Amino acid sequence: MAKVAYVVGIDRSLEEFRAAVAEVAGVRVLRQLRPGQAVVVADGVDVTALPGVLWARAEKPRHMHEGPGTRPDPS
Repeated sequence: MAKVAYVVGIDRSLEEFRAAVAEVAGVRVLRQLRPGQAVVVADGVDVTALPGVLWARAEKPRHMHEGPGTRPDPS
């Protein structure tokens, strides 16, 4: 499976969350966005089943070279 980044809501501190998922294969905690939110990368793992996860949404990839007016006209 492909690795997918998720923004997750967590019910504990980032340190406690890292410790809780440290031994789950295929999951890596990247960083905290703000208290109660973190970014994780998962490879074939249901992140909603991880301990401490309240909700999850897939992070949308962003292309840094794209901005207003840089996409080709669809016509």
